[in-house]
Amino acid sequence: MTALILEEAQAAAESFLADARVEADAIVSDYRSRAEAEWNAEAARVDLEASQRLERAEASAGQIRRNTLLAAKSALLDAAFARALDALVNLPDAERLALYAAMLERAVEDQLSAEKTAVENDLYGEYTVPDRYTLLLSQRDLATVGKQLAEQAAGKLQSAGKTLVLSDKTAPIAGGFVLVCGDVELCCDLAGYMEQIRSQIEGEVCQILFA
Repeated sequence: MTALILEEAQAAAESFLADARVEADAIVSDYRSRAEAEWNAEAARVDLEASQRLERAEASAGQIRRNTLLAAKSALLDAAFARALDALVNLPDAERLALYAAMLERAVEDQLSAEKTAVENDLYGEYTVPDRYTLLLSQRDLATVGKQLAEQAAGKLQSAGKTLVLSDKTAPIAGGFVLVCGDVELCCDLAGYMEQIRSQIEGEVCQILFA
């Protein structure tokens, strides 16, 4: 009887241990699967975060590169027009005189046209047409080409009933002139002239510099 009980006890113990081992293996497997899943999820999160950081870094680097290139191109463009302006300011006297004469002729034509329009639109007779224009130059231009420029322009203005006076005062400009027509002051300096040219040809200059 005792032996039978011992056998049954041993068999029960072995069965219990076998079940326990199966359950333990299942628990271990379950936790291993959970651990792997968590590891994979964390690895994916880290990879995604690293990828996003890399994309942001590349985008930032690209923007910095574009800004640097843009700044360099802008500086080069400014330098090109600055050199062109310097070349105009330092033209030989004869060429500078011819340039000023052409600019002055255009300025006078525009002013005469503006005066004509003002007279036509003056319903109450309040507008006074100036009969004298005053020409101001830089100190250097006054000494070198001033007299010749005034003489050339005076002849053309005389036919329009105008008198041109060359002022002994100087204008604070590097080159070009200021034409005073009554209450109107036309600043035709070379820097402004170059800005007008730049707005017209900047695209072509960019193609030449950066093609």
